[in-house]
Amino acid sequence: MKPNFISTRSKFQFWLLLLTVYAVFVPLMPGMPSGGLDESWQLGVNEALAKGMVFGRDLIFTFGPYASVYANKYHPAVAHSMLWSGFFLGSCFFLAAILNFASISLRMTLLLILVLAVNFAFDPRFLVYPLLVFTALTRLDWSPSRTSSQYLARVILMSALFTPFGMIVLVKGSFLVTCLCGMVLSIAFLLRRKQLLLAALVLLLPLAAMAGFWWLAGQPIDALPDYFQSMLPIITGYTEAMAYNSRISELLLYLLAAILLLIVTARELELDFFDKMLFLACLFITLFITFKAGFVRHDGHAVIAASSLAICTVLVCSLINSRNTRSVLVLSYIVWLGVCALHNKPLPKQALQAVASTYGNLLKGSYYRLFEPDVIPQRYKARLTEIAKEGKFPLLNGSSDVYSYDQAFLIASGNDWRPRPIFQSYSVYTDKLSQLNLQHLTSRQAPDNIFFKVQPIDERLPSLEDGASWIPLWQQYHPVSQFDDYLQLGKNTSQSAVHLSAAGHETRTARLGEEIRVPDKGSVVVMRVYVHKNQLGNLVSLLFKPALLSAQLTLANGKVRTFHVVSGMMSPGFVISPLIETSKEFNMVYAQDPALLDKKVRSVSIMSDSRVLLWNADFTVEFLPYFMRHF
Repeated sequence: MKPNFISTRSKFQFWLLLLTVYAVFVPLMPGMPSGGLDESWQLGVNEALAKGMVFGRDLIFTFGPYASVYANKYHPAVAHSMLWSGFFLGSCFFLAAILNFASISLRMTLLLILVLAVNFAFDPRFLVYPLLVFTALTRLDWSPSRTSSQYLARVILMSALFTPFGMIVLVKGSFLVTCLCGMVLSIAFLLRRKQLLLAALVLLLPLAAMAGFWWLAGQPIDALPDYFQSMLPIITGYTEAMAYNSRISELLLYLLAAILLLIVTARELELDFFDKMLFLACLFITLFITFKAGFVRHDGHAVIAASSLAICTVLVCSLINSRNTRSVLVLSYIVWLGVCALHNKPLPKQALQAVASTYGNLLKGSYYRLFEPDVIPQRYKARLTEIAKEGKFPLLNGSSDVYSYDQAFLIASGNDWRPRPIFQSYSVYTDKLSQLNLQHLTSRQAPDNIFFKVQPIDERLPSLEDGASWIPLWQQYHPVSQFDDYLQLGKNTSQSAVHLSAAGHETRTARLGEEIRVPDKGSVVVMRVYVHKNQLGNLVSLLFKPALLSAQLTLANGKVRTFHVVSGMMSPGFVISPLIETSKEFNMVYAQDPALLDKKVRSVSIMSDSRVLLWNADFTVEFLPYFMRHF
């Protein structure tokens, strides 16, 4: 089917869709920074760009130099780039959308616009874009071009559709999967039609665009491979480390709607077998990736899956006008509304506010940009002042870092932020990532000051997060002051006043659920656990997420405590005894406070929450007692 822009049912649909896309993509009225976990990485990534840090080397995270297009948070360093990059991505998204939705009904257009305008999740518009592009290819007229101008038009159109792939992966590295699949399937589609030059264009243009956008962001070209390579352990370790369980009903409803959508598409889509298989592959990959994005960490992330499902269903309905597709559309929107209602209460009020904010910010932002350009920068400065007052971090000489994730407080305080590579400790969930932070802490690049706070997420054992760095922190830094829940540490300028020496090394074999005695010696005891998933566990982890692990600790005072643990965070080593749960207790180790005697751990058991064994029952543990001496 050849798209015809004139066939759009009404100019109202065209302009409303255009307005909505630009309102969603172009941050004319960007958000302001604030304190918190997500807000800290959003400000941190922007600040890293301002300081000239290299992504993949100085800073290792799932997001790249164009993260501001995703997070929509203002920073002077990205004030202009977030506008032009958002306008560019929005224009290309609109082009792909109009190629697919030019002839759908007003009702269908409004359903699509509703999901975009509510905008409860940022990921869907990036995740579904490759599917929109591939579907657009199937709609084009691929009869031989009779004139050079016709062929040139095809080249321009393909360039406009595929160039954004090069930027999307620099917004968030994990978007690489859907972009790569979209490229491969599009190339196969074009090769079947003997469009060799266009297939080469689809292969090479995103790569060239990626290098160009990377350079425009101030990043050295030779660091581009490092960006993806360094991100691999974060992406591969995410499934276990960040897994979070919630209502299974949401998951089952999503799977039901997604499976029905695939079945109806396979039965009713009027394409030849090869093209149909390509489209089904693209649709399946999109639904699978959004399923993982939404339900591995099953909290508000579920909205990502539900929103993507709704957009995919509207897309299929634009291809197949049948009773079955309309039924799946109703089910998909029930899933979307249900998931949004569970995570955005009360839904009607939250949805109305979100829609009003989407269009209102477009209008307000346009006014401020044209007539009062100083308003947004002034609001940013005022907001930093408020955050600084909230964090109460003193202004210090030299460089500073913060553990675990309150980077917003440190940056707002005016201190010279010099972060470790994986700058939020909850993300240090593999041995390789742990070693990178450890190497930074023991190198000349180590900060002069550290603001330390024990901040575990998801009820994790507190000492797991950047656990391998705790011993060097005690050895190389000394306590300066304590305020609120933070411990201010200063780097030792001469020979360490505290020396921690390992006293022996014990290796044992244990089984899941077995009580493991912890050595009763030393000031602190470091434990390493080498537990691995079996083949079934690896398969389940690939398709969904693994069974969660927990550690049950029996303390010297007889109390029993249970925490969530992550296999990749246990292998680098962590302090198992005494049980440190607060910054105050971390400080007590310096003075070997007798109050910690009751927090000594007598035994520990590693357990799985799965009835079906997805982990190898036998594993190895190591204990390294450390004695602390003062000089």
